[in-house]
Amino acid sequence: MQLEPDPHAISRRLNIPAARHPRVALDPSGDTVYVLAVAGSDPVSQLVLLTSVNGGDTFEPPVSINEPGTNVSSHGENSPVLLFGPGEKLYTMWEQQDGEAAAIMFAASLDFGATFEKPVRVSDQPTPTYSGYPTFAVAPNKTLCAAWLDFRDQAAQSDTASIYLSCSIDEGSTFSKNLKVADGVCPCCRPSIVYGPQGQLMVFWRRVFPGNIRDMVVSISNDQGNTFAPPVRVAEDNWKLEGCPDSGPAVVKVGHRIYVAWLTEATRARSGVRLSWTDDGGKTFSLPVMASTKTLDANHPAFALEDDGTLLLSFQARDPYRRGGWTPPRPYAVEIDKHGDLSDPVLIADGTMPVEFPTIAAGNAGRVFFAWTESTTDSTGEKGTVMLVRARTPDR
Repeated sequence: MQLEPDPHAISRRLNIPAARHPRVALDPSGDTVYVLAVAGSDPVSQLVLLTSVNGGDTFEPPVSINEPGTNVSSHGENSPVLLFGPGEKLYTMWEQQDGEAAAIMFAASLDFGATFEKPVRVSDQPTPTYSGYPTFAVAPNKTLCAAWLDFRDQAAQSDTASIYLSCSIDEGSTFSKNLKVADGVCPCCRPSIVYGPQGQLMVFWRRVFPGNIRDMVVSISNDQGNTFAPPVRVAEDNWKLEGCPDSGPAVVKVGHRIYVAWLTEATRARSGVRLSWTDDGGKTFSLPVMASTKTLDANHPAFALEDDGTLLLSFQARDPYRRGGWTPPRPYAVEIDKHGDLSDPVLIADGTMPVEFPTIAAGNAGRVFFAWTESTTDSTGEKGTVMLVRARTPDR
């Protein structure tokens, strides 16, 4: 992988204060780069879209997405999400605070990110409660389904959440009545959803088993999310933890195979980002392999698929060979070929500031884009900078 030598502090170049939690995406043609980010501080944090039409050399001024005066919540894994809908529509979803409650909101752009439609509320909780950590996916028939963590069914003292689901058959204009998928969910680990090879809806999450075992599971719906089969365990890590690790699964479909990556620290020898896959639509999974070898404290995996079918997995981690293993977390990437064989992790960008939640997007002709937050404070008091670095992968 040929890496750009110097990352771009894109939020600082655009004078965006306290920017954080970027999501990077490329349009289907691969010509335009989009970066979704949160700007500002509570109680008026904004969701903004940054667009580059020259491959990331420069970015247009930010486009605001949420309505004025509302507050976009973004912390830990609970950050806004971005994907492409049919006809190159841009979809985004986020948690919006409303006093002590929070709702899931959705907005679409019909003009390539120049403007966004009026946001639509997705969560329909009857009384004020908390909903957050959204994820969504678009089916081959254009149905849009969203899942999130919800506390409407939990007692005040409960330490688990529920997963709720809602779908739209009109490209996000309206959403269906919310349906509960599962209880006993780790309360700060974002779920992930993907459509399987036969169009089945697959929801992955970290389940809390008896004894505070927190392992990954998947549940499958063959009727557009109306009913779900009992969950299947992805791997028996048997990670016992008296608390939430704030780290959910990453999933991606590659042909007929579904890959899933997640954090576990069940034992010292088995700590880091693990990878498994299913070739039978989630009935069984391969034996997990460690993707974050030769790094320490790896966390927060994300996938991107190159146009030649090579899968890329990014995560944050520390260098075990420098400063006694206590370097600031930096972004890394691993290549996964069609056989499931993994490369060694590649350091994407060095530096002295801690990296948080790296994301990745792959385009045409081997172009790859990485974005992340660096926690910084400068003379203006800004805290948090959105960084971008570009790379090219070799012709295979």
